[in-house]
Amino acid sequence: MVSKEGLPLGLSSQQCWARPARKEETAKEKASRKYRTSIEEKESYKWIAALKETINNLPKDVQLVTLGDREADIFKFLWIAESLGSFYVIRNRANIKFICTEEGKTDLQTRIAQLPIKEKIVIASYGGLH
Repeated sequence: MVSKEGLPLGLSSQQCWARPARKEETAKEKASRKYRTSIEEKESYKWIAALKETINNLPKDVQLVTLGDREADIFKFLWIAESLGSFYVIRNRANIKFICTEEGKTDLQTRIAQLPIKEKIVIASYGGLH
């Protein structure tokens, strides 16, 4: 967390975990497990848990912005963040396909290109794009 003046305040949520050991799986077994497992039991649920914990601990006049990696790109997280009025930035390299209420079937890059740019920030990266 940072103050309105940009002063680092600390972490709003922290979780410590490790992946459990699993037996070797075929691609079919892995896909089947992915759809059988509830969101609360999935590794990516940590994003939802952290969002809820942070919202509950923040003062009412503070705006939350969650910065997530591609693992945070899950519908349930986005839906909860929207319903709580929270902002988010999700890093994603995959051009996922989805159905947009305004455009129908589309992909992420096409839909983003259709939206107005609200602000553009260029960040220098050593070693090129990753």
